[in-house]
Amino acid sequence: MKIKDIYEVLNSISPFELQEKWDNSGLLVGNMSDSFESLYLSMDLDLDLVKNLKSNSLVITHHPLIFSGLKRVNYDTYSTKILKELIKKDIALISMHTNIDKTHLNKFVVEKILNFKIENQNEFIANVKIDMSFNDLLKHLSKKLNLENIKFVKTKDYIKTLAICTGSAMSLIDEVQADCFITGDIKYHDAMEAKARGLSLIDIRHYESENHFNILLEELLEEYLKKNKLKAIITASKNPFEFFKEKTLNKYLQDLIALSKFDTSISQFDPKIENQKAKLAVFVETAEALKVSINSVYLEIDELKSKRTKNNIHLAELKTKLDQIAKKNKEVTNEKELKALQLEEEIAKEQVSFANEEIERFDKLTIAKEEKLKELQEKLKTEEEDIKEIKIAVDNEIEAINKERNVIYDKRNELLDQFDKKILTFYEKIKRWAKDTAVVPVKQQACYGCFIKINDKTYAEVLKGEEIVNCLHCGRILYKGEEETAVTEA
Repeated sequence: MKIKDIYEVLNSISPFELQEKWDNSGLLVGNMSDSFESLYLSMDLDLDLVKNLKSNSLVITHHPLIFSGLKRVNYDTYSTKILKELIKKDIALISMHTNIDKTHLNKFVVEKILNFKIENQNEFIANVKIDMSFNDLLKHLSKKLNLENIKFVKTKDYIKTLAICTGSAMSLIDEVQADCFITGDIKYHDAMEAKARGLSLIDIRHYESENHFNILLEELLEEYLKKNKLKAIITASKNPFEFFKEKTLNKYLQDLIALSKFDTSISQFDPKIENQKAKLAVFVETAEALKVSINSVYLEIDELKSKRTKNNIHLAELKTKLDQIAKKNKEVTNEKELKALQLEEEIAKEQVSFANEEIERFDKLTIAKEEKLKELQEKLKTEEEDIKEIKIAVDNEIEAINKERNVIYDKRNELLDQFDKKILTFYEKIKRWAKDTAVVPVKQQACYGCFIKINDKTYAEVLKGEEIVNCLHCGRILYKGEEETAVTEA
């Protein structure tokens, strides 16, 4: 696959010419004529992530690795260290920043993630009408963006209008005409200025507001990927900031594990039902085979009786013929006629004898067939009685399986009612191709989906269980298995 081909598709989706003058979106590393074998989507790049990418790949990021001109490449800065690794591994890099902010990302987050309806949008800011208390708005954002703590400036108890811009947009404060401005990277003096203007602020952070880029771009490229038989691997781009909190397993990861287990259980119900039906089908097939045999024997008996009837008719004809011969014997006038009649009589008597033998043979065969028929009918009767008993047992088993399935479905639906929509979409994307192995344990430092060893950094993150971690090889969601749990507890 040529870089030029996918670049043209990306440009048709979100033209690169729409980017801001200070931006640096486009092909940053590589050549348009180059080919690539693997495709990765990531909000940002870090050195550990790049080291785990396959060689001869293409990475599409949201944030450009290079913004301003590089005066030297000494491999001692964030961007140059990564550049070195990209070039060494022949990995191309395309970035889609302010162009896709304007065309898709902000709208996607506002409508699909936050579930707000946009009234109007300029290049970067989406304007929304709501009817919500400030505290309820905070709870809503916390749930939708998985924010355990939120920084805010409150100037109003009730909010009717919102201005929303993902990423960092406090430089656009003069364009805001709303009760509350929602963006990221809000600084101290920004907060002071907003408070003076009577404008409420909510900081949804830079990373958390834009890390939906991967899911968005995968959706936008879905038809292209299918047509070209490509799979986009969503990489686990990490937030450089860490927040102190009590060490507990990430709630969303817990939900994903539970959902995956529910889906695995649900997928096993149909085979269980089919297995029960198969038990009954064996007896039904035997009964059907017996019916076919019985019908065949009936036909054979009818055929034997038909042959016996024909022989009886032939005997009657021969009797008539012998009577005629006897009558002619009385009227014989010469020896020649007598000999002819005697020969004819002998032939007729032989035919009578043969016909009687055939009738006797047919009678014996008919008796044997009728005995066989009786035996088959008794077997069929027994089989049908067994079928009735087995059907009751099978129906009871299927009913029990369906009850168990309904319980699982109810638990699954109860879980989905409180499930984060973004996380659910992410899970379902992986489940499309991974089926029941979208969420898998890590055992002996290997992903139990692709069974490839994961690197130490990813392994350490899985053991912590504080964030959702994807396998860099296959893209499945990872969690620590029982063996790893025992090791960490020890």
